[in-house]
Amino acid sequence: MSSNLLFFPISMFCRRGRKGFTLIELLIVIAIILILISIALPNFLEAQLRAKATKAKAEIRSLGIAMESYYLDFKIYPPESEDNPYQRARSEAGLFWLTSPIKYMSAIPSDPFGDATKGTITVYEMGGIEAVTTRCKICLETWAIFTRGPDYNEDQIVSDHPHYGMYDNSVDSYSPTNGTRSAGDIFQFGGDSFWIGVAMGVAMRKSYNPAMGRGLIVDNEFYLHRLPPKLR
Repeated sequence: MSSNLLFFPISMFCRRGRKGFTLIELLIVIAIILILISIALPNFLEAQLRAKATKAKAEIRSLGIAMESYYLDFKIYPPESEDNPYQRARSEAGLFWLTSPIKYMSAIPSDPFGDATKGTITVYEMGGIEAVTTRCKICLETWAIFTRGPDYNEDQIVSDHPHYGMYDNSVDSYSPTNGTRSAGDIFQFGGDSFWIGVAMGVAMRKSYNPAMGRGLIVDNEFYLHRLPPKLR
């Protein structure tokens, strides 16, 4: 009985020691892993883009609220803001007026769809028509805050004059229903609705005439003297 007990474990150990994966089995395992990666990776990247778009919309809405809070105190909006304000003068970094000296926002968020080729942290861009006041000659009356969106092309909204455009050029909103990487920008307009669609660079009512009412087409709808809908 004792000899049999000794023989059984030793023989089992020897057989297990000879057991291993064959080359074919290893190739099958690797192939299965690659198939799973090919299925999961696109879904992961799509989820990342959707998360970035959601983040951008929420942050632009927050910036819009801060802009209106600034207006309540100063009766004017900050000036234009380029997407690389760290290399700009204060007059071209208007969004940072929302953080100092009064903190309407604790910090200006970075743009998840910023231009990485600039080699710096980029933030959301803002432009519009400049006001004519003794308080601030470079500030804005009508503004638009925007990002390029998942297609990474600023081809829908004109940063120099987002408040007006050509009749045949519609500013289109990004919509994931057209595909996660579909064209269109993420943006929000605010300020004095009178200047929407008016082809002027400076808000001077005495210089306005109806011929300047070029209009602005947003999502194939014509806007003149009225703001496009808030960002949803």
